[in-house]
Amino acid sequence: MKPISEESIYSVASFAKNLTADQLKDLYIRINEKQPHMYQYFKNFISKSGTKETMALLPYIFLLLIRTYEYEYGELELIDIATINDGDDELFKVMKKAIDMPSMKKVELELAMKADQAPFIQFLESLIDGIKANKSQNALLDKMGVKLGLYITMVILNSVVESNEKMV
Repeated sequence: MKPISEESIYSVASFAKNLTADQLKDLYIRINEKQPHMYQYFKNFISKSGTKETMALLPYIFLLLIRTYEYEYGELELIDIATINDGDDELFKVMKKAIDMPSMKKVELELAMKADQAPFIQFLESLIDGIKANKSQNALLDKMGVKLGLYITMVILNSVVESNEKMV
C-alpha cells in the first residue's frame, strides 16, 4: 500500500481549515454517522476526564483521518466491529510486549511504525503536540491516549484499504 501523499494531507487540511464552524460541525456529524464504530473506538483512548482542549480536538483529528484516507484511497465502507476487534488484537499484542519495554514511548513508536504513514502521522502529531494544556499528568496522558488511538486507528484503516485493494 502506498503511503498517503503530502498533497492529500494538505488538501484535506486546507479544506477543513476553510470551513465555517457550522460547516465543520455538519461534517463532524456526517463522519460520525458514516463511521460510528470507528469514531467510538478512537474516542475510547481518552478518559472521560480528558482536558477540554483534547476533547475539542478529537473530532477534528478523526475528520482529518477519515477524509484523508478517502481522498487518497477512495470511499471507505462502514468499518464493522469485527474489523475493529482485529485492530484491537494487534494493539493488545503490542501492549503485551510493553511489559518488556522500559517505556510507553516504545509502544507508541512500534504502533506508529505499524501504521506506516510517516508524513501523515507527523502532521497529526503536530496538532496533538500543539494542544495548549497544562503539564499535569492528565494532560500528558490525554496526548499519549490520542496518539495511541491515532496509530491503531491508522492500522485498522490500512487493513481496510489493503482489503479493498485485493478485491479490485
